[in-house]
Amino acid sequence: VVPVFSRELVSFRLQSNVPEGWQLISQGNGSSRNDEGYATWDSAGPVDEVYLVGGPLVKYAEAAGNTAAEVYLRGSQGTVSNVPAQKQVDVSF
Repeated sequence: VVPVFSRELVSFRLQSNVPEGWQLISQGNGSSRNDEGYATWDSAGPVDEVYLVGGPLVKYAEAAGNTAAEVYLRGSQGTVSNVPAQKQVDVSF
């Protein structure tokens, strides 16, 4: 549970044990699941809301300079190449 602090911005760090085959995603810098089975996230600064999404997802990542572009798909969606073109996004930094 994330407390509500009126209209103040909040910074956060979180770590959670994640079930095998799951990814846990939030905003900021972090890892959705490391080799030890933990997700860790740091908001990297003040935010107005905290998002936490998880499930049996497959992570795809591609380097874009010093940044990694990431997408998480449900296992039933197959690979990124199987996603219809209208749902694909070209990301450049």
